[in-house]
Amino acid sequence: MRLAVAVAGWLAVTGAVMWMVGLLVPNFEWDAGILVTNPQVGADGVLFDDIDITVRNNGMFPVTITGLTADMPGLRVVAKTPVTVREWTSVKARVYVSDCSAVPYEPQPVHFSYRTPLVPGATDTTWNSRQQVSDSEEPFTLAWQRSLASSICNEAMKPEWP
Repeated sequence: MRLAVAVAGWLAVTGAVMWMVGLLVPNFEWDAGILVTNPQVGADGVLFDDIDITVRNNGMFPVTITGLTADMPGLRVVAKTPVTVREWTSVKARVYVSDCSAVPYEPQPVHFSYRTPLVPGATDTTWNSRQQVSDSEEPFTLAWQRSLASSICNEAMKPEWP
């Protein structure tokens, strides 16, 4: 009985340590503080822009992002993967905006798949939203995808835009 308790305790501690250092599940911080630089219109008439997404790996081991997507009404994000994240890494992605007004107001999840040194996996995460300040109102939170779609759509609506 003592042996079983000792083995169970050892397994619990080992599993917890492996979890914390990133051998089983990545410990990422995402920064979708995205700068819209050059929106374009594709052959299909859909607006798009290429962006950089900053990812920080808080684990001790490198993790490879094997896929990163978000698909919702009016907006789709597709990253160029695989990308290995050691500490800070920038992930290149393309954002497609098919309908500026259809993009949801509530923060939406981003799906990513990964490979740690021991196992592959997949999960969803929701990026931080931004606090916005208006001249006539109290500060309000704007969901990451609304902020991104608004930036792309507003940039495309400028008179000097090609």
